[in-house]
Amino acid sequence: MSDPYSIDPDRTRSVPPQARSGGRALRVLLWGLLAVSIAVNVAASLAAGDGVSFLGLGAGVVAIGCVTGLVLQHFGRRRP
Repeated sequence: MSDPYSIDPDRTRSVPPQARSGGRALRVLLWGLLAVSIAVNVAASLAAGDGVSFLGLGAGVVAIGCVTGLVLQHFGRRRP
């Protein structure tokens, strides 16, 4: 009876390593866009004072989208 949890060096991967690294450019883009949207959100919030800034609101929505994309990509890359 074989152990299903043992590490077998002869077993091949189901997905080649180069296929897994395909989302690197998207990940870098999402991180960069997240940093820019956070900076715009902070600057717009400081400039607006007590009022609502639509630029800051838009930057916040973009930041939430970037975080969602990064989380989905992280859990999508994990092996089952």
